Amino acid sequence: MIIKNRKLQLAIILYLVIVGVLIFLNPNFFYNDQGKMKVFGIGKNKTMFPLWLIIFVVAVFCYYISVIVTNV
Repeated sequence: MIIKNRKLQLAIILYLVIVGVLIFLNPNFFYNDQGKMKVFGIGKNKTMFPLWLIIFVVAVFCYYISVIVTNV
């Protein structure tokens, strides 16, 4: 399947690169000491920025950036 929409194509590529880097780096605010994902909340072994929320924000950000880049 070939995507003919350049905005969507750029957004998907940018999204995959950013999410791939995030998962590869294993930041401490996403995962606990055992390597399991932290849950959403405030307290010990919880995080205000869970991985699912960051992935959603990155998706919106990538599409926004692709719209700006393709309309220039």
